[in-house]
Amino acid sequence: ELIYGDWAAKASGDKKPEFVKSLCDANKTFRPLLQLSDSDRIRDLMLVVSDWEFALWYIGGAAPSLARPDTADPDDEEDEVDSPRPDKFMPAQIHEPLFRSTAPNSYFACGACSPSRPAVLYLGRVDGGMDVWDFTDQSHQPLMSHPVTAAALTTMTFCPEDDAGKSLLAVGDDHGHLHILKLPVNLICGPEREDEIIRQVLDREYHRIEGEPTRSTTLEALKQQTEKTLAAEDEEIVQQEDSVIDEEYRKTLAEFCEATGISLPASDAAPM
Repeated sequence: ELIYGDWAAKASGDKKPEFVKSLCDANKTFRPLLQLSDSDRIRDLMLVVSDWEFALWYIGGAAPSLARPDTADPDDEEDEVDSPRPDKFMPAQIHEPLFRSTAPNSYFACGACSPSRPAVLYLGRVDGGMDVWDFTDQSHQPLMSHPVTAAALTTMTFCPEDDAGKSLLAVGDDHGHLHILKLPVNLICGPEREDEIIRQVLDREYHRIEGEPTRSTTLEALKQQTEKTLAAEDEEIVQQEDSVIDEEYRKTLAEFCEATGISLPASDAAPM
């Protein structure tokens, strides 16, 4: 489960401070969560890694295209784009992650967001390999997989102090060894307008999830109306078929009685 809290919460009146703001019960996986990593480029976007998938959760109060900029003061109630800091884990209408990955070839063990490219994620696996996902290229599978070591990877960290550290990825494994990976240029410098592209992708998923309750209500009402219309049409068709059968029966009965000289009862004298 995911818990959204505030360690700096202040008490109001006689009430104790509420450090836990909300508990997200929308995590639809029975697997344990292994790591949470927030994006350095898009505020309120988090990478959530479990052993059999990773997901992108967005907890902002507005669409990702209006997310808090990287330079915003985290103590401000609102930034210049009117994106308020969330009081709860996520908006009430956002009840699932914006993206869920396919199952990997081997269990995931850790993950990290690229500090220089908002569309790039790094996922470490228990077989010692590393998957690199680039959402500007494709989203159904990793862009590449790289073998790092024979032991399970446990941690991934970029150097936060220097821009030069964005090209170096520190990876730890289950045997206690440290591996420093030099990243290629294409994983450090992305295409033009990459930030805008990935925000548009996230916006599309955000609005899709946001509109699901309305669409579900509309589709349910349309379904019920269609069922009523079909039921009425079916009843009318059945009545017409019964009328035709009854008319054919009376006509056949009249012809038979006339041929045999049998008189018909008054109620059956004429076909309907």
